[in-house]
Amino acid sequence: MTAAAPSNPAVAAAVIQYKAAGGDLSPGAAADQVASSQQMTWLNNFTKALSASSAKVTPTSITVRAGNYGPVPAIIAAELAIANNGSLDGYFQGSQQQLSTDTTMGTMFFSDGSLWGTIAEAQGVGGDQWGVMNELWNFPGQVWLWLYAGMYQIPALNSNNSNLDLDVGLLMIVGGFLLPMFAPWIPVINRIPRWIPLYKIIYRKYYASMAGGSPPAEAPGEPVPPPVPSGEAPPGG
Repeated sequence: MTAAAPSNPAVAAAVIQYKAAGGDLSPGAAADQVASSQQMTWLNNFTKALSASSAKVTPTSITVRAGNYGPVPAIIAAELAIANNGSLDGYFQGSQQQLSTDTTMGTMFFSDGSLWGTIAEAQGVGGDQWGVMNELWNFPGQVWLWLYAGMYQIPALNSNNSNLDLDVGLLMIVGGFLLPMFAPWIPVINRIPRWIPLYKIIYRKYYASMAGGSPPAEAPGEPVPPPVPSGEAPPGG
């Protein structure tokens, strides 16, 4: 872990050994190029050791049986140490700016593996469970997120799409903002209310009152103007 390497020679040596094994840790590297075959061997062996019954995991230490893990145990121990002293999140969000809201590095770190996915599925907020829309109870809640979250459920859109977030954002601009704004002037679109007259259901009480020849009843608490005697002009006229 490069954050602990400057003050810990053992961690510095572990980082050097891990980098020398190959892989590409540069931003934007393809997923299958991040770890080399040697690094994947170390990581897979350590992952299997963690799931074994002999592994002992506490908030401050990890103990596994001996194996071919390379420098991984030393790096994991360094990460655990700086996480416990509260500097891990700050390291990921470090910036030359006074205030930083870029959580990309921290998100990538914690989303590496299946931890977040497992927790999300257990809480019912996985991508195939309507995600953030289902944070409460067992049904989609926030109606203002239906259009946005629904686009992620379209198979043709999210199948092997590395630009899914960008595509959904653009569709939201077109379908959620531009289309409603210019709908009255778009041919065919502006005829939909006549073909599907939902407005008649929404304003049914209004139309019923107008058909009866009387205005809608005054709302409770609304002042009623006094009757005007015949032959006199109404107040303010």
